[in-house]
Amino acid sequence: MKFSIQTRNNIVSIICYLYVVLFTYAATSKFLDYENFRIQLGQSPILTNFTGIIAYGIPAIELLIAITLTINKLRTIALYASLGLMTAFSMYIITILKLSDFVPCSCGGILERMGWTEHLIFNLVFVALGIIGIILIGQDLKKTSNSNPGTNKTGFYNNNPKKQTLIQISIVLLLSSGFVLSLFFYTNYKNHLSGSFIRLFPPHPISEVKAKISLAKDQFQFAGITKNYIYLHKKGNPLKLLQLNFNLSKTDTIILKIPKKYQLNLTRTEIAINDFGVFLTDGTKPILLKGNTGNWKLEAVDLKNNYFNSAEIIDSSHLAITKLLPQKGRLLGILNTNTLTIRLNPLALEKQVDGIFCTDGYMHYNPDLQKLIYSYYYRNEYVILNNDLRITDKYRTIDTTTTAKIKLSAVKKNNQRSLATPPPIVNRRSISEGRWLYNQSKARAKNESQSHFKSGSVIDVYDLKTGIYTYSFYIPHIQKQALIDYRVKNNQLLVLYPDQLIRHEIIKN
Repeated sequence: MKFSIQTRNNIVSIICYLYVVLFTYAATSKFLDYENFRIQLGQSPILTNFTGIIAYGIPAIELLIAITLTINKLRTIALYASLGLMTAFSMYIITILKLSDFVPCSCGGILERMGWTEHLIFNLVFVALGIIGIILIGQDLKKTSNSNPGTNKTGFYNNNPKKQTLIQISIVLLLSSGFVLSLFFYTNYKNHLSGSFIRLFPPHPISEVKAKISLAKDQFQFAGITKNYIYLHKKGNPLKLLQLNFNLSKTDTIILKIPKKYQLNLTRTEIAINDFGVFLTDGTKPILLKGNTGNWKLEAVDLKNNYFNSAEIIDSSHLAITKLLPQKGRLLGILNTNTLTIRLNPLALEKQVDGIFCTDGYMHYNPDLQKLIYSYYYRNEYVILNNDLRITDKYRTIDTTTTAKIKLSAVKKNNQRSLATPPPIVNRRSISEGRWLYNQSKARAKNESQSHFKSGSVIDVYDLKTGIYTYSFYIPHIQKQALIDYRVKNNQLLVLYPDQLIRHEIIKN
């Protein structure tokens, strides 16, 4: 479609002013809330090593581009700079969502209300606007070149201005995207330097694929496992279940029935299914809905004011919970749903830094041993507790990180504390069956190559009765997709990927 010169100029002017408003607002927000912006940068898995430079550099560049966009003679260069910056922002979000192990908070200002996907779409709209503006300006350059061959304002030879414009746009897109990816891989390399420990990899620790089933991509999470069935739930909606047999050959769809008067926040509600029944929990209300797998009809238990942050089912009337208290930090407790009482054990989790972040971890219950197992995310330790929350054992994982590497920053205006930088994760999650603990580690050993380590998820196996590390194995990435979660039942390893569920058999060595 061809526009008149006046129409093209008007469209370009509108695009420039939209960029001016965006960059001025974004830069001003960052400078006004500089302390919080710097903390958020420190939490980024890509920018954490460059926080000081970027905290001042990004808003300064945004203001400089905004000013340059208002000067007609510099408008072309300013649009290229705008395109490059918005491309870098977009690639940053894509990298965070697709490649990073850690997804930090979004940026400040009005955009903080957006999720990462919405923010990406917003950025891509401005990338498209930048391309449109540059192409429209290029059409003016074409007319100039017809009467005055030579070089254009950007210094490129002008025999074919349209082609030159597209080449310049492509170069900006590639350089901006490549720059962000380079930062990510550099930071990722530093964060995955091998530790001073080794792993033992026996031959054939797990079988070839015994069964698998395709799933709608990024739609399911584990809900639980019983003696006969595996249950997945729709992501963001624990009321919709998929029931599968262990051969993964037969599936049924189940809709949980809850009392009509209860309006659940489905994104906050957690589900657990085991041989005791079906349990839905939301510690922010707080409420418990429970029932059985016979009729899938749940009844509500009003937990009064017994709030909690996370819960793990011990039996039909007891929940192991974590609770965050301002002065005491993260505590483990037992919630009795019959008496509606909570018994906390302030000594169950060991404070190293702040009591909140340093004690964060993954909790699960082992019904075979009747023990609760809590593995810390940021240190090489897991604890085993009985049903009274008395610590029976404390064991180390093979990684050498004995103290959580937590760096905190305080936001003065609201007295809150947050992570200054994302701490290196030692233990991602742990699952157990019988006496064996299957712990997903994020630390690379001395005898593992970087390429091998990145080709799968490493599982370290420990004897829960002795604490002894026995061996390790890899759960391979499939089509470059890492596992989402895994479970072990009846010596079967069930691995959930974004678009399929796979079953292996664990081979005892």
